[in-house]
Amino acid sequence: MLQDNERIVYAAVRDFAKRGERPTIAAVARMTGVPRSSVAHVADTLGYHGWIDFTTQLVRYFSSFQREDALSDSVQLVASVLSVNRDRPVLIDAIGDAEVFIQIGLLRMCEVGFHAMPYGPGVVEALSPYPEKMSKRFLDKDDAAAAPSMRVLKGGTGIVGPDIATQPAAAGVLIVVNESGMSLLPTCLKAASGGFDIIAITASHDTPVSKLAKVNVVIKNNKSTPEAYEPNYFAAGVLAFMERVFSRVSQRPLCSENCSI
Repeated sequence: MLQDNERIVYAAVRDFAKRGERPTIAAVARMTGVPRSSVAHVADTLGYHGWIDFTTQLVRYFSSFQREDALSDSVQLVASVLSVNRDRPVLIDAIGDAEVFIQIGLLRMCEVGFHAMPYGPGVVEALSPYPEKMSKRFLDKDDAAAAPSMRVLKGGTGIVGPDIATQPAAAGVLIVVNESGMSLLPTCLKAASGGFDIIAITASHDTPVSKLAKVNVVIKNNKSTPEAYEPNYFAAGVLAFMERVFSRVSQRPLCSENCSI
C-alpha cells in the first residue's frame, strides 16, 4: 500500500511529466518537503529500475499520448463508461507490476468524485443487484442471446457495445489491469455475472479478459523482444493513459468521503 509521502512524490513527478519535464530527486524533495532518500525510494516502490527509469518512462508516455491520438477513442470510451456509472461503485484490480495502479487508481478515482474500492473476495456479491445469478455460469445460453453484439475499434484500441451512452447503468464498474489478459479472468467472470461493466487494460484485444470487457484498452509494451521484456513499461503506460481519463471525468470537487483505500 502506498504511503502518503509516496503518493505526494508520485503526484509531483506526474505533474512534471505532463509538462514534458524530468525532475531531479532534489527538485521533488524541495517541492514536496519529502526527504531525498524517501523520494528516491518511491521509484523502487513503484517497480522501476531507479529514479531515472521512473521519470524517463512517465515523460515518454505522457509525451507520446499528447502527440498522438491513437488512444483518444479509448480515453473517451472509458470516460463514458465511468460517467454513466458515476454514482455506482468502481472496483479496481491489477496484478504483477501493474498492481501499483490499485493504490494510485483508488486515490485518483476518489479525487474526481467516484466511490472506488479494491476488488476482493465477497465484494461483487455484496454490491450486485443480481445475487440470484451469482451462482450461474456467466454467459449461459440465455445470457449470450441477450448480450449486445461487440465490435473492435479501428486499430484494436478497444472493444465496446453499440452505444454506451444509451445503455442502462450497470451495478458498477470493474477496472482490471492485466497485461497478459489471462490472470484476472476469474475476477472478470465474477464481476460480469454480478452485473458490472468491465474496463480492461491489457496488451492485446485478443485475450479472454478483453473479450469480456465492455471496453478493452491496449497498452503496447515498448520492448520488441521477449529477452528485453520489462513489465514496468506497461505500468507506466497505464498510469499515463488513466491520467487522461481522470482529466476527462474530473467534473466534481474532491470527495474524500468516497475513498475506500
